Amino acid sequence: MPKHSTKPLTNLIDEENSFKPFLNHQSFSTDFAIIYASVTKNSKKKHHLMKRIVLFSQKNCSNCKDAQQYMTSKNYSYRLVDISSPKGRKEFNSTGARSVPVLKIGDQVLIGWNITKFEKALKSKD
Repeated sequence: MPKHSTKPLTNLIDEENSFKPFLNHQSFSTDFAIIYASVTKNSKKKHHLMKRIVLFSQKNCSNCKDAQQYMTSKNYSYRLVDISSPKGRKEFNSTGARSVPVLKIGDQVLIGWNITKFEKALKSKD
């Protein structure tokens, strides 16, 4: 079994110094620290690049359910707004749409559910 270094790994700490107590622990494996720091740092980058997604929906809407299932299967974070509630209806009316589903992706508004258009809007730079 290879011998692991137990020296402090302060150079692998992210900007918030959130791993400092663990990285300075003497029995902490260097290999594990490198993998953990790398995965954590990469997942944070992805999270910052992700646009905010809002799905306006109501009961008995099959396209709304399809959109929910797709985003859940892709592990996309989104906020679900039920337009049957007064607060949800007010927010929905601000989009200018008249039917659901409506997806707000960043500043873009998509009316209806289309995977190709959704992914394109999600990856666009605006």
